[in-house]
Amino acid sequence: MMQLMMFDTPRSAATRPSRLSTPQDAVADIAGPAEVSPALHGFGGLHGGIGLALALRAVLDSGLDETQVRSIQARFSRAVRDEVAVTVDAPDHDRTIATAHATLTSRGTQCVSMSALFGRSKVALRDVTPPMPAYAAPTECDEFAMPIEFVPFGAFIEIRPTTAERPYAGGDDAHLAAWIRLRDDPAPVDLARLVILLDALAPSAAATMTDLVAFPTVELSIRPAPGVHTTTSPWMLLDTRSTVSADGWVDESLSAWAPDGTFLASASQIRLANSL
Repeated sequence: MMQLMMFDTPRSAATRPSRLSTPQDAVADIAGPAEVSPALHGFGGLHGGIGLALALRAVLDSGLDETQVRSIQARFSRAVRDEVAVTVDAPDHDRTIATAHATLTSRGTQCVSMSALFGRSKVALRDVTPPMPAYAAPTECDEFAMPIEFVPFGAFIEIRPTTAERPYAGGDDAHLAAWIRLRDDPAPVDLARLVILLDALAPSAAATMTDLVAFPTVELSIRPAPGVHTTTSPWMLLDTRSTVSADGWVDESLSAWAPDGTFLASASQIRLANSL
């Protein structure tokens, strides 16, 4: 069996912010602890997608090939509030796969653990991906303003719902779907932006509620599709549904497409309901 070659030339650390102020900072490198702006907070701490993008970027900067990422698993055990540091373990290599691990800490306390699975196969299979739902284009959908006093990170996100469901509107279906992108960012969706945007919609369970409840992410599992490396649009269609909701825990299923119908990723997410 052919040995898997996982390493490219490491990326240069052109930008090393000492303060994280925008989502774009999360796709750059950070050296040592970085100050976290409250503007990047989600439910009480650093937005989960931003934290995951930081960990992923650190792993990729070790020389691993971004196009070979098959799975990203993250567990959020504590909120990152005012400071964050990233550590990366040496990748574990097998003949056909490699696994990389990264950790986010805040003032010495572990807050987020992430693992990424890399691999490739020489066997050609027929491509099978879910078809994109028949929703209107982004330009035909009205913008939904996320309340930034509730989730400050929402100021960086442009959301255009494609259905009648809205968060905390007391609907019948625990489902949300919307075109979504980073505001004032013309760059197309890439892997780092994908993980940020997958965690950017309100919890789908909130569509059936009327009282404001925080739903921080506890676990997020992402399976990127090859299309995320070729899309040319900053827009992403995100379709989310709560598959299980019980005892204050919510299990969500997520799917994402580019405007041309290219499938970008599937994901599953576990959230914990907390009172404000």
